[in-house]
Order: sequence, then structure tokens, then C-alpha cells
Amino acid sequence: MGIYIDNKGKAQKVANLAVLMSQLLLESGAEVYRVEDTGFRICNSCKGIEDVNVFVTTNMIMVSFLYYNENIMAMRRVKNAGTNLKVVSEINQLSRKFVNSVIHIDVAFKEVEEIRRKTKIESLHKIIGGAFAAGSSTFLFGGNWKESVIAFIIGIISLVFLDKISKLNYSFFIENFSTAFILSFCASFAAALGIVENQNSIIIGALMPLVPGVSITNAVRDLMSGDVLAGISRISIAVFTSAAIAIGVGTALILFIQGGLL
Repeated sequence: MGIYIDNKGKAQKVANLAVLMSQLLLESGAEVYRVEDTGFRICNSCKGIEDVNVFVTTNMIMVSFLYYNENIMAMRRVKNAGTNLKVVSEINQLSRKFVNSVIHIDVAFKEVEEIRRKTKIESLHKIIGGAFAAGSSTFLFGGNWKESVIAFIIGIISLVFLDKISKLNYSFFIENFSTAFILSFCASFAAALGIVENQNSIIIGALMPLVPGVSITNAVRDLMSGDVLAGISRISIAVFTSAAIAIGVGTALILFIQGGLL
């Protein structure tokens, strides 16, 4: 099985497809070993291609192989990474269809672009889902119904802000710091107005969508798979993300405490 590659142009298309699909996986929170395996299987399934090498870090993808003793290579820098398990699942299914010769390479490109297009539309779903997570998490930290509703509203505000600021290509540290500051400020403001008695459960609940739990999990899985560079990199990002969140929350609280409002 596998698509027969009969010219250099089609071989370069395969490399570009492997890089594009790997990019979507990496941007959606997939583990490095899964990204490398997907890129390898896509290229290795094609007849005429041999000596496939795929190298992936947390911000770079490189694919190379030999096509009748001629080296073909494609590389892409990955800047923004998040978590979208639906994209990971759809790319995995698409890669299996391609490897099993169910679809042609041009059709695969169209399906990848369709997955990318749907990802942009799903921002609203992320915001609503994150807001519900913020509201429900408030109960786990001693909040009541009123505080849960406030956390839900603050979750929407903070996640809309995060969605907007992420499009400005700031560093992940600035994005998480400013988002944590906004939600902590809103919760503290609600407490200062007397709407709620305790803003702590609201802040902690609203922070749940920002906590880098998936990054830490993937970092451990990458380390256990032997991808030491990717694992250490992801752990470092998770640590700095947590620090940005803590500093953002602390800054807002200090402003209110020094102002005598809390």
C-alpha cells in the first residue's frame, strides 16, 4: 500500500504535507513523539521515498528523505501552541487515511486546510467551555452559587481578552500575566463592591483554564519517550507560565490591598 511518487514535485508535496500536518499537531498540544511518528508514517508510506528522517522540538519541525538519491527537505517554525484535542484526533484520522492510500495527496491538503479553518471558528467554543470550567471549579474551592456565576462571567471576560491578545504575537509570559491580572482585578473589584464576600475561590476557579496541566503531562510523556530536549523545554514553559499567572494575580491583589479596598 502507499501512494507512488513519480516525480520530484510530488515528493516535495509529500514533505510539505508531513510538515503541515505535524505543525497542526504540535500547535494543538500533541506530544513530540506523536508528531514525529505521524510525519514519519506519512513519508514512509509513499513508494519511491526512503531514508525518512523527522526531527521535532517544541517550536520547530524538520522532515527530510531521499527520492532516488536526491535529498528532499521541508522545515517549519512553530510559534503558537495551545491545546485542541479535536484537531489532534482529526489529524490522526487523516494521516491514517493517507497512509492507507484512501485519499490522494491533493485531497489530503484540502482536508488539512479545512481542519485549520474549523480551528479558527472554534475560539467561541473554547471561551464558553473555559467559562463553564471556571464557574464549576469555583465550587471545588469553597465557592457558592453567586461566586460561581461571577467566576463564569470573569472567565468569559478573561478568555476573550486572552483570545484577542494571543493574536498580537506577544510572548506567552505576557499573555498569561495580563490575563491573570485581568481576572484577579475583576474578582477583587467584585469583592470591593460587596457583591461577593470572598474573591479567593473566584480567582482560583477562573484560573483553571489557564493552568498548564496538559503541557506538564506532555512534558513527562516526552521525557519518558526519550525526547529530553522537548520534555525539558515544555517543563520550562509550564514553570514560566505558572510564574506569569502567579505574578499577574499577585499584582492585582496588591493594588487593591494597598488601596485599602480589600
